[in-house]
Amino acid sequence: MQNLQPDLVFFDFELIRDVSILNLLNILRQEPSWEGLPIVMITSSEPLEEEITMLPGSANDYLVKPIQIVQLESLLIRYLS
Repeated sequence: MQNLQPDLVFFDFELIRDVSILNLLNILRQEPSWEGLPIVMITSSEPLEEEITMLPGSANDYLVKPIQIVQLESLLIRYLS
């Protein structure tokens, strides 16, 4: 991970359900070079209560599938400007 310097990360919640998302997010947040990295979760339904509670300190935002271009554009502007 030290060689990677992304500007923004998207995680598809359904594709990584076998992995503890909170553990994965905590690992990313502990990496000093990724400390301020914006992380956006993608889900196929409105987030469940436990998904919303994981946002503070871990994921910065979420998108619901099907992803609306306006929402994606808004996130890209917010986190990459």
